[in-house]
Amino acid sequence: QFVPRVSSSKPNPDQPLGVATSDASPEEEKERLVAEVRRLVARLPAGFGAVQQEFEKDDDSNHHMDFISAAANLRARCYGIAEVERLQAKLIAGRIIPAIATT
Repeated sequence: QFVPRVSSSKPNPDQPLGVATSDASPEEEKERLVAEVRRLVARLPAGFGAVQQEFEKDDDSNHHMDFISAAANLRARCYGIAEVERLQAKLIAGRIIPAIATT
């Protein structure tokens, strides 16, 4: 059951996201993050792992283009550029592979 962590401190709107607010050195912060990742990995079920998939833009049942268009739009929003519809992302993805093959 998910139980949210209650924090007594409120987020500081003047502090940019992703910037450490502790007095830890970069090396200490890195060690803390590595320990946290290891703790989370230890909680995964036995045999859990990723399986390589072939990218197929035309098969809607695998949700590849859903992920690609969502990730592209998140990146576009972060950088203040125009977002694209899923179909436009699919058309762009269809031109990338032939372009790579001809270089």
